[in-house]
Amino acid sequence: MSLPSPWVDRIFTKLAVTYGQRFLGLYAGLDLQAVKDDWAHELRGYAQSPSAIKHALTVLPIDKPPTVLEFKQLCRGAPQYADTKQLESPRTPPPANMVEAVAEVVKAKPNDAKQWAYDLRDRELRSKGEGVTLAQKTMWRAVLGVDQPS
Repeated sequence: MSLPSPWVDRIFTKLAVTYGQRFLGLYAGLDLQAVKDDWAHELRGYAQSPSAIKHALTVLPIDKPPTVLEFKQLCRGAPQYADTKQLESPRTPPPANMVEAVAEVVKAKPNDAKQWAYDLRDRELRSKGEGVTLAQKTMWRAVLGVDQPS
């Protein structure tokens, strides 16, 4: 499927305004519709990536207007952004088996094995909860036997 004709028309308008006769002169004596059809064919892969075409139009060379193949190369240089959404912070405590696993590790260490839990508790209280993750809060509470807040 070729790039839609209105898109090619807009590209040509931008290039004609930017480069003037230098761009139009590239195709002097040729059937302009045939040239536009060739551009539509060559850029067909960007019908689903208008941001790549926009990128190409913002990084045009200063010294000369691009041919269709040079314009296509500019499109290839567009940054690739994944369409991702940021994950929300977990709102539930980690699974019980994780708490149990940490508790087992802590039990296996002699001498102040729970010190890390006391340190996290103190840090949470000093900072009013800032800088301590939900997982850390859950873990120190489980190890020290403190009920989880509702």
